[in-house]
Amino acid sequence: KADGRKSITETLKAADLTRAVYGKSETKRTISNIVGAITRSYKFTSIHELNAVLKQYNVIADRGREGTLIHSKNGLRYSLIDKNGNPIGIPIKASSIYGKPTMSTLSNQFELNETLRSPYKDRVRNVIDSYDPKGSKGLDDFVKHIASNEIYPVIRQNNEGRIYGMTFIDNQTKCVFNGSALGKQYSAQGILNRFEGKS
Repeated sequence: KADGRKSITETLKAADLTRAVYGKSETKRTISNIVGAITRSYKFTSIHELNAVLKQYNVIADRGREGTLIHSKNGLRYSLIDKNGNPIGIPIKASSIYGKPTMSTLSNQFELNETLRSPYKDRVRNVIDSYDPKGSKGLDDFVKHIASNEIYPVIRQNNEGRIYGMTFIDNQTKCVFNGSALGKQYSAQGILNRFEGKS
């Protein structure tokens, strides 16, 4: 098929955790397939944005905590995650995955993707702007509205439940944007202000 690359993520399924956590070979193959498909077809400019997409498929990229050996050596590993976002099973080193999606490889991709995703910013802005907050049920209605346009929001909250960040995954154009990268009014606070009539 001429559009074979496009169909990769259309046919990609989330990792089957019940099968994958049992053995290393199954885990590695599952992670490799998902990471390979996502890094080839999505345009993201940070590990945070990459993880926003990977988490849709029960996978996470982990640099390790500051002060750890993996972090100090600019290392990267990939793990399966459970429904609560906690890593499970055996983590796989980025260097052992086909295509070697390591930090150094991804860093080059981040810069290129910054340019490649630029023409698609307006589509996400337009979808967000087409939502009328008047008479809505707030954030839930907003999420349904943009999801119906194939844009999936990742909403970050602190332990007290306060929303402090939003990332938008456009599964139609395969572009990922942190809200603030679209402009101040598309940041988490900017979106929340719309519901309060402050925009």
